Amino acid sequence: MSRDALDVGGLAKATVQSLFDEAVIKTPNDLFTVRRRYESSLQANSEGHAKGEENTDNAENRTGVAMTRSDASTTRVVPPFWRYQSGKNLGKIKLSTSKLFDALDTVKLRGVPLARFLYALGIPTVGLETAKVLAKEYGTLHAFRVAAGLEWELRKGSAGGKGDADADLIGETSVSETSSETSSEKSLPARRMTDVEGVGPVVAAVVGQFWAEPGNVEVVDLLLHEGLVVQAYQESGNEGNKSLSYISPNAFEGKKVVVTGSVPNMTRTDAAAAVTMAGGISQAAVSGKTDILVLGDGAGRRKALAAEQKGVTVIDAETFLAILRGDARL
Repeated sequence: MSRDALDVGGLAKATVQSLFDEAVIKTPNDLFTVRRRYESSLQANSEGHAKGEENTDNAENRTGVAMTRSDASTTRVVPPFWRYQSGKNLGKIKLSTSKLFDALDTVKLRGVPLARFLYALGIPTVGLETAKVLAKEYGTLHAFRVAAGLEWELRKGSAGGKGDADADLIGETSVSETSSETSSEKSLPARRMTDVEGVGPVVAAVVGQFWAEPGNVEVVDLLLHEGLVVQAYQESGNEGNKSLSYISPNAFEGKKVVVTGSVPNMTRTDAAAAVTMAGGISQAAVSGKTDILVLGDGAGRRKALAAEQKGVTVIDAETFLAILRGDARL
């Protein structure tokens, strides 16, 4: 997917279309459940084999090999192009698929900046620049949804000959909030969307209509329910941090990276995003699968010791930035 949207490494538009065609996903939320569904299918498959031949309901596949119901279920969850079709790993998921699962988990836990999330929704007339304007104006997804709901109600009221609806209805608009939004962030929007420079009445009308469609609201709510974090707008955060603009796309290709301590001109979210944009997988803690630990300023010794014990490569913040820029290599 586009890095200006959810920024999932290894997930191209063509892949998404193929997943729809294979009925692996029906809504965007399904992308973030595919690992769990696959692992559940594997467990069911294992239990099915353990019960023996009496539980086998044979269905001949294209090669004439009998499949159990659980085999068929696993195949539906993971499409053929995600699995090895020959050799000793026949039927197992490819390494690239495993990396994609990791990338989806990273995006969900790391979070998506508000502007990119609004852009990813595919609202007609809302391109990336307009999404940035709306994110800066309203700050949080909650406030944006309230403003969009108000816009729809006001226009619906005007169309019914009632004139402008009372502003109090803004507090009656049904919205779902991310867990990261506090009660202090539930303030009413200072301006109507039509008054925001760079938006205007046409865009405001389309946005209002988009949020009036229950199906669109359901898609967003499912994403939030699955745990996708939508980050509040930050003036100096990763929505506008120029330090992310020069990243070499393959700098950390396939590497699992933990960043601890502070990195110059980057928030912790920026650093995690930079790892992903450089082809790596951001991790929160050092494990046996970690490849690199970045020790930033003020980093504690605990993770460094864990890295040393596990044979993990340790680099400092300046080396991390140099690798991102392509000025140094691992």
